[in-house]
Amino acid sequence: MSKFQVPKINELVGRLLIAAPYLKGSCFDHSVVFINNVTDTHVIGTIVNHPIGKQLSSLGSHLEVNNELNDVPIFHGGPVDENKIRLAVIKSQNGQITNITFNITHTEAIDYISTADSELRAYIGLSCWSPEQLRRELQDRAWYVLPPTMINILLHSAPDMWTQAMQQLSPLHHIMSHAPYNVEFN
Repeated sequence: MSKFQVPKINELVGRLLIAAPYLKGSCFDHSVVFINNVTDTHVIGTIVNHPIGKQLSSLGSHLEVNNELNDVPIFHGGPVDENKIRLAVIKSQNGQITNITFNITHTEAIDYISTADSELRAYIGLSCWSPEQLRRELQDRAWYVLPPTMINILLHSAPDMWTQAMQQLSPLHHIMSHAPYNVEFN
């Protein structure tokens, strides 16, 4: 399959969607979305590169957080179900991602704290489409699908992840990644 061929929706689980530059101003502006699940009625993903600059400890009494999880960074995962926090772990070995698990329990998260090759993250909200809606958006080039071999882009710094992903797609995407956010300011 070509890098820019639209894959079948059921082949997207575990893949990354990179938002096209023209999605600016939306909640998906410069987003990298990890696709968690695909069913007959929904495609569920999580924006993985939008940290909100807070840790779980900042939620105080709104969430019972074990003290060991206080420093887990919070990310905006998407515009759906924004009243829920989901924990995730990214496991890697020798700079290669070996597993990504969303919706882990607090107890499971504590087990990963002492593991050197595990990164814990908390996500507020998620991203959700109907399969047909996402298929249309992919055909309209609102999203670029990264090849599975590029999943390690998740190990990059969150603010740089979109740019890094765009630069690896093609020379044209590399140029687009450097376009000013507000071209009218040029």
